[in-house]
Amino acid sequence: MERLKRLAKLSPSDALLLLEVGGLLVGVYLGLRLFRFKTFQTFLTRRRRSPRARQHPDPSPLHRLVWAVQVTGRSPFGTCLTEALTLQCLLARRGLATRLWLGVRPGQAPNGPRGNPLLAHAWLEHDGRPLLGGAVADGYAPLAYFDGGPTVTRTVSA
Repeated sequence: MERLKRLAKLSPSDALLLLEVGGLLVGVYLGLRLFRFKTFQTFLTRRRRSPRARQHPDPSPLHRLVWAVQVTGRSPFGTCLTEALTLQCLLARRGLATRLWLGVRPGQAPNGPRGNPLLAHAWLEHDGRPLLGGAVADGYAPLAYFDGGPTVTRTVSA
């Protein structure tokens, strides 16, 4: 009930932005479960390049898009990866280049030495600055990145 009250207080443009971002976040969540990552990344790349997206640019500032992804990411569909992919797609539609990073760090072993040895994390950067999920300084060793726009996968060598 509290969420509905807060939604009612939003401006119509903010409410529409949350609906757009929420729908895309759910689509990304489902796409990651139905398709291989590379296949889905290719699909998102095609969607980003649509002529319709270029004809009708969205004036939403960067900080409003980050806010909308963070708010909708509080749903059961929000993970660091779904949020990062959602924001990357939104920003690419608006012509902004981003880099989605995947990294790992040692995890806690709750059940002895055979527990979860690694924790994975995804974060998104624009112009070398983190937008979502923190940064490399948060203790995650980068493994690979995916640039917004034309999808180019790079593996980070140690």
